[in-house]
Amino acid sequence: MLRKRKVRSLRESKGDRVFSYINTIIMILVIIACFYPIWYVIVASFSSSAAINANIGKLIFPKDFTLGAYSKALSHPLIISGFRNIFLMLLISLPINMLMTILCGYFMASKNVLWKNAIVSFFMFTMFFHGGLIPSFLNQKIFGLI
Repeated sequence: MLRKRKVRSLRESKGDRVFSYINTIIMILVIIACFYPIWYVIVASFSSSAAINANIGKLIFPKDFTLGAYSKALSHPLIISGFRNIFLMLLISLPINMLMTILCGYFMASKNVLWKNAIVSFFMFTMFFHGGLIPSFLNQKIFGLI
C-alpha cells in the first residue's frame, strides 16, 4: 500500500518575488532587443524604399505598404537555380550527416568495439580542427588581426 506524502509548499519571500519580477523584466528586454532587428527587416521588406530612406528612428509598422521587394526578388533569373541548389544540398547532405552522426554516437556510446579509440579520436579531431580553420587563420593573418 502506498502512503501519501504530505507536500509542504514553500512560500516565496518578498526578496524572491522582487528578484523574479526584475528577472522577468530583464528577460523581456533581452527578448525585445534580440527580436527587434528581425522585425525591422520584415517590416522594411514590406515598406517602400523611399519611406525607409526618409524614416528616421524606429520602424514598427510598414510605411507605404508594397510588395515590390518580393516581386523583384522572385523575378530574378537566378532565384530558381538558388532554390534548386539548396534542395539538392539538402537531399545529399542530410542523409550523409545523419549517417555520420549515428555512427559517431554508436562508437562513442559502445564499450567493446574494435578500434574504438582510433575512430573516436578521428571524430574528435575533425570536430576540433574543421576545414575552415586554416583559411580563417590565414585571413586573420593577412588582415593583421593576430
